[in-house]
Amino acid sequence: MYRPPSYSEGHIHVPKSLTKSMPSHTALPLLQECPSTMTLAISPPPSPPDIKPFEFETKSQLQLQSQSTQTTAHPALNWTTQFTMHLMLISLFETVFFWMFVSKSEDTALTGLVNNYAAGILNSCANMTQEQRTTLVDIFNALVNVTVVNQQGFAATQGRLAFNDILVRNSWLYFGGLSSLLTVLAGAAAVTKQRLPWRHMMLENLGMVTFLGLYEWMFFRTIVYRYESVSIPELDQMVTNEFITECAAPYRV
Repeated sequence: MYRPPSYSEGHIHVPKSLTKSMPSHTALPLLQECPSTMTLAISPPPSPPDIKPFEFETKSQLQLQSQSTQTTAHPALNWTTQFTMHLMLISLFETVFFWMFVSKSEDTALTGLVNNYAAGILNSCANMTQEQRTTLVDIFNALVNVTVVNQQGFAATQGRLAFNDILVRNSWLYFGGLSSLLTVLAGAAAVTKQRLPWRHMMLENLGMVTFLGLYEWMFFRTIVYRYESVSIPELDQMVTNEFITECAAPYRV
């Protein structure tokens, strides 16, 4: 009994009616002789698209982008801002310099002058006898009321401190007002998108104030602190002449 061909045996059964139209086996060597003509033109696989890494914008790039949207500040706004900054720094320097150095120097100089003037009298008291001390105290009590002097001195101290506190407050108010004005000008420049040369203004004004501070310090050290005020002998002459004129002169109607 004839069995049908199996396709697992490695060949395919073709009907004879179809084999007549197929090329003979003699044509196969022709195909084998030029294998290069049968190469398949297979195009290479498409390359994946270039994926650019995510670039973080640096601070300088962000500043350049923000500056590109701003215009140069108007000359009037630029000059006003720079002048206000200059006054603000000068106000800060003058406030600190005066209240920390000048005022204390003035108080020290005046107190030292009085102490030097009174030192001569106090030294002479050490050589007095008891009778001379008693006579001097009686004369002093007749001329000066110690209780009233102490009360007036205490009240004057409180009044002076309170008045100087007002001056200190006003000094800082000047600085605060200039700082507020500078803030307003900076805000106006930001709102109107006008670019101000902050770096140039800061460097220029800080340099000027620094040189001004050095000059003030040199001037006070070489001129003001070396200034010779009224001397002790001159004060002695003034007090003695006034005392003789008003107290020691003969009584006149």
